[in-house]
Amino acid sequence: MMPTVGVQRTDFLGTESQKRPFASAFSHEKEYAEPGYYSVFLDTYGVKAELTSTERAAMHRYTFPESKESGFILDMDYNIQQQINQVMEVEAVNDTVLRGRKRSAYWAYRQDLYFYAVFSKPFTYTLYTDTVQENDKQIPVCKMLLHFETAKDEQVLAKFSISSVDAEGAYKNLQAEMPGWNFDGVRADAKKKWNECLSKIAVKTNDEDQRAIFYTAMYHAFLSPNLFTDVDGRYLGMDLKVHTTDMKHPVYTIFSLWDTFRALHPLLTIVDPQLNTEFIRSLIKKHQEGGIFPKWDCVSNYTGTMVGYHAASLVTDFYVKGYRDFDVQEAYKACLRAAEYDTTGIVAPDWLIPYVMPKARYYKNTLGYIPCDRENESVAKALEYAYDDWCISVLADSLGDTETKEKYARFADAYEFYFDPATRFMRGLDSKGEWRTPFNPRSSNHRNDDYCEGTAWQWTWFVPHDIPGLVNLMGGRMLS
Repeated sequence: MMPTVGVQRTDFLGTESQKRPFASAFSHEKEYAEPGYYSVFLDTYGVKAELTSTERAAMHRYTFPESKESGFILDMDYNIQQQINQVMEVEAVNDTVLRGRKRSAYWAYRQDLYFYAVFSKPFTYTLYTDTVQENDKQIPVCKMLLHFETAKDEQVLAKFSISSVDAEGAYKNLQAEMPGWNFDGVRADAKKKWNECLSKIAVKTNDEDQRAIFYTAMYHAFLSPNLFTDVDGRYLGMDLKVHTTDMKHPVYTIFSLWDTFRALHPLLTIVDPQLNTEFIRSLIKKHQEGGIFPKWDCVSNYTGTMVGYHAASLVTDFYVKGYRDFDVQEAYKACLRAAEYDTTGIVAPDWLIPYVMPKARYYKNTLGYIPCDRENESVAKALEYAYDDWCISVLADSLGDTETKEKYARFADAYEFYFDPATRFMRGLDSKGEWRTPFNPRSSNHRNDDYCEGTAWQWTWFVPHDIPGLVNLMGGRMLS
């Protein structure tokens, strides 16, 4: 949503452009940010914009100049990464309330979002919809243009809430979390909650820049996974059906496990084990609803993105550190399910199944290695599978399952197949047992070779579960 003064421009600039015709110039000198609050002065319109939030709702405050042509543009068709807008609906409930929904598809195949918005000032409106032809594509356009007059320095507020369940969920979220118009109070509450979160680690230093860098990084670390449960306990499950949970155990989404298993979740075992418990509980629900642990779920969509099945790392790390306030047996069952090749029972479109359950897991369990001529990113998958299988073997050992422990301990040694003693790098091995050529350890063709977002120089070292074994492959402690 963009505040405007004067003519509201809605020209179509093409799908390749991330710029909008109503975008405003701004200066970082007139911008301010802290956890729970953001403000910027929009030079094009002479408007100061301020934002704050609760868990499920946001409050906007805009300070306008005097004008008979003030307003907002609510841009329903804006997206990133060229997503496809499948549904765009917005309606004026009355002269201060909007509600609507949007469904888009791309990286996540069905993203549903409902919103409910209340404005402090009555408006008139123009609903602008169109279909624009670009090459052989028809691009739907949907924008709500709001109009009103403002006096000098008049503040206009707006409250937005969202839900992935339905419009009623968005309405309830707003009523529960933001019934009034106390912007400064909401901001103060947000600041207090963030301070409680960030104060879990105390930094002693006289270098204020280093302090700011540390807490900025910690703030970023706590941005996701995201709360995905409405105030009435309803949420959208991995089966894309509405479920209800006990509000003591809310459900979360945006588990980018390939990014977070290495450091974020181990950090949470130290600074916020209760939150990490809820994350693991959420992952177990996703396994039950969708048929398998997600590698990376986005608003209850399997995406099949990245490699590994790192929920096994989260569960094992948490369990061996003594945190067990979750269904351990169900989590163990889910870890084993993710490690075995089985495409049945997964709730996802047919085209997505090979990404959610790649055949690489069949090869590593039957052939003992993943042939690079049969599976993309074979080395990256193999090394991460070996680590995750080691995690499963540790969990099995802790639970007294000796047979499974030994089986997965053998799988954990599979990293050795990919080590080429001549070059001393991990390399792609084809179905004939030959190294892929040509080979350049400094080169990688993004998402289309034996590695995943890295090169042999980076991936060769990913044997965190058996560093002595890697040292031996390198020629021993003295040589390596």
